[in-house]
Amino acid sequence: MQSINLLTHQWGENHLNFSRFFTEVTSTNDVAKEEFSELNTQNAIYLSDHQSKGRGRDGRSWQNMSGGEVLLSTWCFKANHTVQHILTPLLGLALYKSLLCLKDNLPLRLKAPNDIFLNDGKLCGLLVEASSKGHETLIYIGLGINVFGSPDVDIITSHLNEELDINMTNWFNFCDNFSRLAQKAIEDSQKDHLSEKQCQELLEALNFRLPESEKFTKVHPNCDLETTNNKISWMNL
Repeated sequence: MQSINLLTHQWGENHLNFSRFFTEVTSTNDVAKEEFSELNTQNAIYLSDHQSKGRGRDGRSWQNMSGGEVLLSTWCFKANHTVQHILTPLLGLALYKSLLCLKDNLPLRLKAPNDIFLNDGKLCGLLVEASSKGHETLIYIGLGINVFGSPDVDIITSHLNEELDINMTNWFNFCDNFSRLAQKAIEDSQKDHLSEKQCQELLEALNFRLPESEKFTKVHPNCDLETTNNKISWMNL
């Protein structure tokens, strides 16, 4: 089985300004933050089969496998504007849509703020960070996806190979779509509110296969999530 990270690196070398692959690294996010700001490129990707100090949201450990079964990546972009708080849900929606392009009716659900579930197991997660340098905003999207297998952790997980065979053609198509939609999300994040269409798309992605009692009734333009009995900001999850 080929490493999904090495396969993604092959895509990156042909479709992005810069791609770097490591067999092992402390964290792709850490290396990206050290290098990307100095590169004369608008986008880049960093990948590794194993991270010794990978992390997730709020400093939690980012679990990984050492044989290339799990995509461990940081996607980097530069923007000429300040990004607003809607970027996180928009990137989640971009990832959700890109995964759906792999197969019709793939049973995916977006879980706020940054996870996607396949059937009843966690498939992937996003860690979005941004910093400023001069007139530019640097966006780092840490993306982990269980592709050929799942890590041994104390939660229910899933992987893409449960539902379809991953090959070069469909994986490159996923990478094309995510890169394009992530860039569009970054452009849209100049605004401080979601459009009506984006609210509706997020609502559908969040509610897929949820019990009626747990479904959201509305996604507000400011990213508040409303249920029958409660309202909470996406940013507070």
